[in-house]
Amino acid sequence: MATALSRSSILAFREVPAIYYTRASTAWTVGATWSVTGCGGVSAGAVPVADAHVVICTGHTVPLDTSTPSLGSLTIQGGG
Repeated sequence: MATALSRSSILAFREVPAIYYTRASTAWTVGATWSVTGCGGVSAGAVPVADAHVVICTGHTVPLDTSTPSLGSLTIQGGG
């Protein structure tokens, strides 16, 4: 017996925006700049998308070589 899903049930499963962390000091538009696993983590192979949360990790400089989508947040870590 099939059960119909309500609109509220479907909305509960919508995708949560990713957190993109820098891996190195390279340009914003380079997919290898970004990881979704943490600072210096495995390459995401993609750039941050709309509503993503972005963390520029300590010691990294990321030249902004394009217009960014509207981000969920931008954090620039301080320190060494």
